[in-house]
Amino acid sequence: METPSKKEFQIGWICALPIEAAAAIQMLDENFGILQEQERSDTNTYTLGRIGRHHVVIACLPDGQYGTTSATTVAINMMRTFSDSLRIGLMVGIGGGAPSAEHDIRLGDIVISRPQGSHGGVIQHDMRKINKDGKVHLIGSLNSPPKPMLNALAQMRAAELYDDPQYPRYLQEAIGRNTRTRKNFSRPDDKFDRLFKQEHEHLDDATSCDLCPVIWEEDRFAREDSDPHTHYGTIASGNTLIKNGKIREAIRKETEQQITTILSTVKEIRKDTHSTDATVKKLSQRGDDQEFQIIMNWLTPVNYALQQSDLIARRQEGTGEWLLKSNQFQQWLAQSNQTLFCPGMPGAGKTILTSIVIRYLHDKFGNDPTVGIAYLYCNFRQQHEQKSADLVVSLLKQLAQEQPSVPEAVRNLYNLHKAKQTRPSPDEIRNILHHIAVTYSRIFIIVDALDECQLSYEGREVFLREIFHLQAKAGINIFATSRYIQDIEAKFDQSIRLEIRASDTDVERYLDQKLQDFPSWILKDSSLQTEIKSKIARAVDGMFLLAQLYVDSLARKTTTKAIRIALGELEVLPEAPNDRPKTLDRAYLEAMERIQVQTPEHRELAMQALSWISCAKRRLTSAELQHALAVEVKESLLDPENIADIGFVVSMCAGLVTFDKESDVIRLVHYTTQEYFERNWATWFPNAHTDITEKCVTYLLFQDFEAGCTPTNHDLVERFKSHILYHYAAQNWGYHAVESSIEGGELILDLLKTKSKVSACSQAMLYDGYGLLIERYERLLISGLPYETEMTGMHLAAYFGLSKSTSALLEISPDADAKDYFGRTPLSWAAENGHEAVIKLLLDKNADVEVTDGLGQTPLSQAAINDEYGQTPLSWAAEKGHEAVVKLLLDKNADVDSKDKHGQTPLSWAANHGHEAVVKLLLSKYAGVDSKDYGHGQISG
Repeated sequence: METPSKKEFQIGWICALPIEAAAAIQMLDENFGILQEQERSDTNTYTLGRIGRHHVVIACLPDGQYGTTSATTVAINMMRTFSDSLRIGLMVGIGGGAPSAEHDIRLGDIVISRPQGSHGGVIQHDMRKINKDGKVHLIGSLNSPPKPMLNALAQMRAAELYDDPQYPRYLQEAIGRNTRTRKNFSRPDDKFDRLFKQEHEHLDDATSCDLCPVIWEEDRFAREDSDPHTHYGTIASGNTLIKNGKIREAIRKETEQQITTILSTVKEIRKDTHSTDATVKKLSQRGDDQEFQIIMNWLTPVNYALQQSDLIARRQEGTGEWLLKSNQFQQWLAQSNQTLFCPGMPGAGKTILTSIVIRYLHDKFGNDPTVGIAYLYCNFRQQHEQKSADLVVSLLKQLAQEQPSVPEAVRNLYNLHKAKQTRPSPDEIRNILHHIAVTYSRIFIIVDALDECQLSYEGREVFLREIFHLQAKAGINIFATSRYIQDIEAKFDQSIRLEIRASDTDVERYLDQKLQDFPSWILKDSSLQTEIKSKIARAVDGMFLLAQLYVDSLARKTTTKAIRIALGELEVLPEAPNDRPKTLDRAYLEAMERIQVQTPEHRELAMQALSWISCAKRRLTSAELQHALAVEVKESLLDPENIADIGFVVSMCAGLVTFDKESDVIRLVHYTTQEYFERNWATWFPNAHTDITEKCVTYLLFQDFEAGCTPTNHDLVERFKSHILYHYAAQNWGYHAVESSIEGGELILDLLKTKSKVSACSQAMLYDGYGLLIERYERLLISGLPYETEMTGMHLAAYFGLSKSTSALLEISPDADAKDYFGRTPLSWAAENGHEAVIKLLLDKNADVEVTDGLGQTPLSQAAINDEYGQTPLSWAAEKGHEAVVKLLLDKNADVDSKDKHGQTPLSWAANHGHEAVVKLLLSKYAGVDSKDYGHGQISG
């Protein structure tokens, strides 16, 4: 079992005593062992583990050393070693109770601190003054914990009012693991739980109360159960133990007057994380934590909270206030059922302003459980996960996450489709979204960059129709941004409108911050700094992106004269909107020219990085890019000494690349950067897909994969961890190959003809993050059959639509009907993915269109999902909207009215998924329009 990287550990847990640390370790769901590498100056010893979805690092004070000083030293060392990840610190351990009428604290109970008034919930009991009259005055206390912890605490207290706690079961599981745990951690008998009156003075040398007179004991009623009770009040901590009852009572009374209390030795490590919805969820200790996470991830694994954190971290303090104070925003905020549309030119700062709005809403309504907040960041590089249905289900997930437990409607939906191994329909998602929405008093939906939402007009149209329908039903408030696009603007013609442009004040604040990174000789020249700011602000005219590009272009100038010449050449942004992209293009060209004059090695590194980032089929993590750049074509191993530092890579790219640390994504600085490269592809990256294909295929041919498939999903995930680029390469090499000059060439055929590498590659290709392949095959996989996919090179070629490679393989082995583990043929995969040219090649070799797979389906039925329910080839093609494949099948006399096990026909599949052209094609072949299915209407209208 490989230990996760240090950056995944976000919660620190400090114990004072070895027995406390032992108990903490026993509560781990997964123990990763002792940390092997840490800062040289860090003297702590760390145990790493996982509780639910949280990665936890546990440290204990040195043996025999107690008190606040030792605890502070341990905490500082922990923050140093885990500086890139640690968000929350907890001090958890054994304490002595100070019972009162309100808090009947017994042996084994749980006390959680809670702030009130001016105190943060934890006081230092030995940092106090005792007046002559015996009154205690406390002068030491900790600050309040961050808001996410307080929100989690409120949620936990609310859950106690309607749900049985789960922690007694977890405690019993930990205690009952073996003889030692039962001996050391079991709760003592009630006879050992003795409370003495405050007047009683215990013997100084006594280690127990065995010799204390019974007469001094308090009479307490017996509890109905032996489960621990939870108390919320003040925790008194210090450097000494309190053994005197009078002092204990005095401290209790004083703190009762000042405060009442989750352990508030918690300190927020990162400044802005408290504003994101996901951070609150990470801190919530739900009894149904595992089920909750499984169901939420089943809805969608997409999480926009990390992007929100990255954006807020980039914000310059004080920027964006003009929007929040505007009359338009305040009007939108004041009433329900309002829409605020904020168009702006490219690079005006719309996305950062959106993050500021989200932060503002969380700050204002974060403690109100009746207010729901959900947001989307549309991105041109995330088209595969931002179809209209994906966006709607993301809204559902975020609103469901606000609930104290899984909403019953969501749980029922999950159970229904998990049993069938299907996905919910758009109608089902819509209905549940509406059902949850009406439980809130107000809902705010924020959508950034609608112009990047589904590049097809129809996809964006469907999504807008959905959220406007939700607004009509539940009175939600909608905030949306976009570039100036007529079709989008027309949808918001009745909305409140506020145009986005970077204010001069915001630009100057940004430039002030950027100039702090300039050489000292510039920082000493205040007049030069003023000139830089004024000329850039005038030139960019409200376009933040240009300000960034211009200031980056000055960073490497070596003299004042060179800077002033560059400032004089800055082009003032033209007033005509149509001319502004030309100004951006010139700025991008200037950045690329700066790259070209670098040393050959630096230039090559930057161009490779830009090529990968702009051509990748999805966004890359920093480690994926590092491995991609390190691959040496036709080598059999990756040389770790060839891996470049990611910060250095970014610095070579002249400001065109940025690294989002929270989400660990490396990306182009803006959407317009991608558009510039697409317009100038032949100039900058003429061989990009060929180069990427060579590197991906080389990676897949590494000798580490000679053994073929891994025996389990866990082993496959471990393979991904140790071979960072493997998952991307396996899932996307073929898409790059289609656009390359080496499709059908020797390197690709080497892969497709090597059985073990094909087997390993296909397993990784079909892994979707939850298990092998898609949920529709889960039933076969859990039946005990091996994970060997039995796919051939021809299966892979057909899957990706590699017609030249398919043709070459057919010459070697003309058997076009080879079956993989799922009983699927190359023709089946080609049909699912709509590869008409490959289908024709296979049919020319007499591939059998009626051969069934392991679930009793014909090959071309794989053009849709849920194949275990008997969909025909035509049905698959119809659902996926592959018009050419549908026509090809109809020409082969496919049954136009075939029904699957749910009674759905090709026509109903096409209609439900909005494939209008396919619907018309099927109707032209006399498809029955009156056939019934299980709750899915065929056509509306």
